[in-house]
Amino acid sequence: MNPPAAPRPHHPHREGGWTLEAALARLGRRGRASREDPRALWSHVGLPRGAVVVDVGCGLGFYAIPAARRVGPKGRVWALDISGELVDWLDRRARSLGLDQLTARRSTPRRLPLSTGSADYLLVANLLHGILGPDSPMLREIARLLRPGGQFINVDWIRRRTEEGPPFSIRLSPTAARRAVTPFGFVHRETWAHGPTHYAQRFERVAPRRPQRG
Repeated sequence: MNPPAAPRPHHPHREGGWTLEAALARLGRRGRASREDPRALWSHVGLPRGAVVVDVGCGLGFYAIPAARRVGPKGRVWALDISGELVDWLDRRARSLGLDQLTARRSTPRRLPLSTGSADYLLVANLLHGILGPDSPMLREIARLLRPGGQFINVDWIRRRTEEGPPFSIRLSPTAARRAVTPFGFVHRETWAHGPTHYAQRFERVAPRRPQRG
């Protein structure tokens, strides 16, 4: 079963990515951590030292920087975004913080520039509602990057009208998100409240079935 058709993006920067000015104004707002605390997320997930993490649609590194601190110098965090401005900014930010384990790279809406099976954990935050579409190429890419047993973490806005966030009409309920993700080789493991305006989900990448002989 194919996922539902993609809703129209809710902000004008989606196709070409955020400009740095817009991202600092919208994504860098004070108080964001009180609504969706990134350290609480990684703590709940149990992100271990030495893990390889991919943050798709990383923005200003709201989740990627805390992840880099948790995995430590023997781990690796790949922060991917379609905005060249944000990638350059975050790469400089990581160097200034001494987080050599964090590398920012530019991606495209259809391709993630990393090798197959290279990730232990992959995060999509506030983005799943905008990347669904016919055959969902980005979900296929996410499945490609995760090793069997790897964890896909989805964070998104609750399906309720709030002062901030995407229009109600394009928000995904946890059930709708689960139905969109599982056909791509994932098993749903848990859903939990992630602050007052968000929920989070953990999916596990299952190994592809091998054809039976004879």
